[in-house]
Amino acid sequence: MVDLTWSFFAVAAPAVIFVGISKGGFGSGAAFAAATILALIVDPRAALGIMLPLLMLIDVASLKTYWGAGVGRMRGCCFWGVCRGRCWA
Repeated sequence: MVDLTWSFFAVAAPAVIFVGISKGGFGSGAAFAAATILALIVDPRAALGIMLPLLMLIDVASLKTYWGAGVGRMRGCCFWGVCRGRCWA
């Protein structure tokens, strides 16, 4: 169980900010540091248990933006490359 103290929130807030920056494309891998930062204050299993649902929530929230943007065109362009990669893999 995670103790919700001020020190936890003081460490978790920068970790969540790193995740948001990284998922936005500006951090270049700063999300990997988030679980490590949280592991400084809580058990590493709990840190990953906190970060995984957060990452999934960010992905679901951003899915609506990219859902219809060029999916049909992408399917047509990628079909032959996918077939080629599947046959020679």
